[in-house]
Amino acid sequence: MSNLLAHFGPPPFWANKIKGNEASADSTFTVGREPDYAPRLPIRIVPTDGSHSLSASTVRDIIDTTQKIITYIAYEVVNGVRADFANLKLVDRSIIDYSTLQIEPFREGSFVIPTALNEIPRNVNAEGQEKELSGSQIVERFADVMENAQHENLNASIGLVQSIENLGIVLRREAEVIEFSPVGFKGAGGLKRPISVTRSFIEKVTATRKRRQDPKEVPDSLVGVLIAVDLTNGKLKIKTETGTVSGTFSSFMTDTLVESLRKRIRLHGVVELQHSKPRFIRAFFSDVAEE
Repeated sequence: MSNLLAHFGPPPFWANKIKGNEASADSTFTVGREPDYAPRLPIRIVPTDGSHSLSASTVRDIIDTTQKIITYIAYEVVNGVRADFANLKLVDRSIIDYSTLQIEPFREGSFVIPTALNEIPRNVNAEGQEKELSGSQIVERFADVMENAQHENLNASIGLVQSIENLGIVLRREAEVIEFSPVGFKGAGGLKRPISVTRSFIEKVTATRKRRQDPKEVPDSLVGVLIAVDLTNGKLKIKTETGTVSGTFSSFMTDTLVESLRKRIRLHGVVELQHSKPRFIRAFFSDVAEE
């Protein structure tokens, strides 16, 4: 039985211009009405070899994988980043329901999946406490994660990293580029071009995931004097008994770290070891260390 093919009208105008790996992310694109304020995440697919059709399984896999990424992100917006979190079955149903992507009508003659999120904020269950979640928060976090997904210090759960990596399955099959154009959040104007996911992008994400799962990186804590905090880049330095250790920290730790500067503190997170000594920490929370 032949695979089902998804046809979206005549070949898109850009399809004949793209050859090899020259799929450009420089030009922006729109779907339907202009998304000025509503949180939306249009997904553009560039097929391999100038093809004018995609299998239904490819379209399905892109939507399903993107939905998993969005669900992880919604969880992190509500509960914060947990480095070892990788089980969507533990996400509260209220978060899953709110963060479900809605697919709007396709524009004829394109491979753009026009997905949207809820525009109205709603209270969801954050481990027994109510917390407001909005589509704009989810899209903003998505943009931040995807723009930094290739960096080794990406602050995201391992499950989220693995979900991003799974986009590589489609890229190895029928697509050369998958472009995301998140809109509808504060600072969206700073995105000068869509976020392009290519094979080289996924290779870097895979390298990040492997470093995260390296046995030399272990969940641990460090105790010492906080000697430097870079609020702009989210970096810090802590002086321990074995020497000075550099690291990064979650954005919600900013106020605590500023108050703890030049004081004794305990940082909790993922510690990278070299010759059994800590050399780097990705800190996710902190508390006061006893003297």
